Amino acid sequence: QGHSMAGRRYASYASVTKSYEDAVVGYQLSTKDGDDISAHRLARGFEDRKPSDRLYYLALKKDEERVARYDKISDFLLHHEHLGAKIPDLDDIVPLPPAPLPEWDGTFKWKRDRDAAAPPSPPSEELIQRMAAEKNLDPETGLPLPASK
Repeated sequence: QGHSMAGRRYASYASVTKSYEDAVVGYQLSTKDGDDISAHRLARGFEDRKPSDRLYYLALKKDEERVARYDKISDFLLHHEHLGAKIPDLDDIVPLPPAPLPEWDGTFKWKRDRDAAAPPSPPSEELIQRMAAEKNLDPETGLPLPASK
């Protein structure tokens, strides 16, 4: 539904109740929506975990390439969180088992699209003047103008 925190909470609950398949799907969806912690949890789940490791155990087979990809995804999301990064192409990068891993060039669609987009145009001088006047700010500095008596 596009809410990464809710997806992660659901996945965590599913993991605690030992509904591991639901947990993995929940973490995958949450990762698509930009949650770096869910990607981290998936990376740890694909390591060689024992059921006693209640935080990271997801009943998955060890897969070092999936670990590496989820770690890269987690790192990317962490460093681009302030920009609202998402991974809509996650299933093309690291589909859930039993699907085999496809070739991947190490890039993300969200970043490629963002880099290809034209930067926004700066506001017009007229808009700056009008907005500064509305808020009683100096249009050059953005600082409040002294109150007149």
